[in-house]
Amino acid sequence: YTAIHLTDWCTQEYELKMQIDRVIETYCIRDAVIIVDYPNWVHLAQTMREEYGFKIITDYMDDYTGFLNPAENLVRKNCEILLKTSDMVVASSQFLHDIAAKYNSNLELIRNGTEFAHFHAAFGETVHERKIIGYYGAVAEWFQADKVAYLARSLPECDIVIIGHVTKAKSSLDKYSNIKLLGEKPYEELPAYLKDFDVCIIPFDTSTDLIKATNPVKFYEYLSAGKKIVSTRIPELEAYKNRYVYMADEDEAFVEYVRLCIAGNDTLCSAEECVEFAREHDWQERYERFREASKKAVPKISIIVLTFNNLEINRLCVNSILEKTAYPNYELIIVDNCSSDGTREYLMELSGRQPGVRVILNRDNLGFAAGNNVGMREADGDYIVLLNNDTVITRGWLTALSKHMENNVMVGMCGPVTNSIGNEAKIKVDYHSMSELESFSYHYTAKHLNEEYKDINVLALFCTMIKRQVVDEC
Repeated sequence: YTAIHLTDWCTQEYELKMQIDRVIETYCIRDAVIIVDYPNWVHLAQTMREEYGFKIITDYMDDYTGFLNPAENLVRKNCEILLKTSDMVVASSQFLHDIAAKYNSNLELIRNGTEFAHFHAAFGETVHERKIIGYYGAVAEWFQADKVAYLARSLPECDIVIIGHVTKAKSSLDKYSNIKLLGEKPYEELPAYLKDFDVCIIPFDTSTDLIKATNPVKFYEYLSAGKKIVSTRIPELEAYKNRYVYMADEDEAFVEYVRLCIAGNDTLCSAEECVEFAREHDWQERYERFREASKKAVPKISIIVLTFNNLEINRLCVNSILEKTAYPNYELIIVDNCSSDGTREYLMELSGRQPGVRVILNRDNLGFAAGNNVGMREADGDYIVLLNNDTVITRGWLTALSKHMENNVMVGMCGPVTNSIGNEAKIKVDYHSMSELESFSYHYTAKHLNEEYKDINVLALFCTMIKRQVVDEC
């Protein structure tokens, strides 16, 4: 029981790993990325990456590198380690993006958004005796209480409704009868209060790095309800100034903008235009962009499958790849050596409905080596996998193979174990059907996690991952 910024759990690493192992085992997780929001988790994240091959994505929402409090030195130090060692950093503001760029080049800027449907429920006019100026969120050191007090004095005919936990300036705000401190309210109740706001305010102290780094979620939520907004000059909102928000740091100008909105004499976008803007910034859209960014955190893998007749075997192999591969960044290149049993027609139909599948039809049967070389010339992955068409893969295969390559830069090739091959890769199995294969595979790989056999005589090419650099040099 300690403050989260005072520990990074280095002395409890084993206990933490045991808990993570239990989660992974319970839910049979084989492919994943680790999204880290708080820097002090960096060491556990690195352990998981080495153990399971799960890449690290930093969701960079606050500038922990700027902490000045000596008690938070650990957070600042670990933030720098996290930014340097992450496989991808996603920053929520330009300010944070510029900081992260000093440490990591694999970087995306994905700003905040809104749960549009939830807050759009507040859309529409309401009639009340006194105009309401509204704010919801924390009232802390970055909240300009003096500005709100000035607003209350300047517009005594209006009520200022503040929803949220107040940790600063409560006594000074309580002096004004037209400032209503309602305290915290459940998330599901916020739209009902928002509906009554005639003008929404964001009175943040823009001299602080915390606010310079902030892309305020409430901006998008207010617009979901079609509300007028007056804010201080938050850098992230500058692009929307005088269209979706009025901005001023000076008290007089801030009040004048609020007065214009109250009177309906503003020149901001219409409520309908605000709603359409917010709709485009729904969290679902942000999720889609985050998912695409996640692909860049893992190396791209090109899978080459060479076919020659044996249509049903080809189907089994390809279906296992498409159904069992959750790895987020791969391409499948199928090269056919002039089949005559319907395989070519099946492959062309497959490529038409599977955008990640490329098919190459050789005019002649070039044989195993030359046929694979055709596919390898078309591949652009960081790693290339040669996979026989008489194989069936199981969950987590690409993550497991690439993990060994990523953990040791000296490894140029690696391969898995199998039930049938003429070398050391063959293991004893006790499954008797395809339906039993998946369970066997999961339990076997869990038991033998991270075992390596470095001195085998032959690395058989039934399934082999090869580093791109090795292919290019050879």
